[in-house]
Amino acid sequence: MSLPVIETGSPRPQRGVITTIPQRLMISLIYKNNIKYRFIMKRTREEREQELEPVLNRILELGLTTEYEGVAKFYKIVEDFIEYGNPYRGIIIVPEIKKEFQCYLSNNKNHPITVILANSKQQINYTKG
Repeated sequence: MSLPVIETGSPRPQRGVITTIPQRLMISLIYKNNIKYRFIMKRTREEREQELEPVLNRILELGLTTEYEGVAKFYKIVEDFIEYGNPYRGIIIVPEIKKEFQCYLSNNKNHPITVILANSKQQINYTKG
């Protein structure tokens, strides 16, 4: 006994797959709901500012200013994240103070924004010029 062949819109018919119009509509509705869900789960500009404000205040308390190249790069990435919501994940090394920023800036509300100032693992050789 063979299974019926039903056209599913693909170039080749598949055996045993039964699709009806209501199922296709249901799939498209689920897809549209996922897009709405993804939009709802993104942080707004105000939420990004609010979550990064304590981090930026703490960096100022530690006396880290933009005179250090790595700190300036960190501020640029954070401003870009706050303004446009561009995510960033990576390590920014500040060789002058032998520290590094370990950053995870996500626009998704399910993922926490994480910024860690840690001792640098990279060996830095200073030579007198």
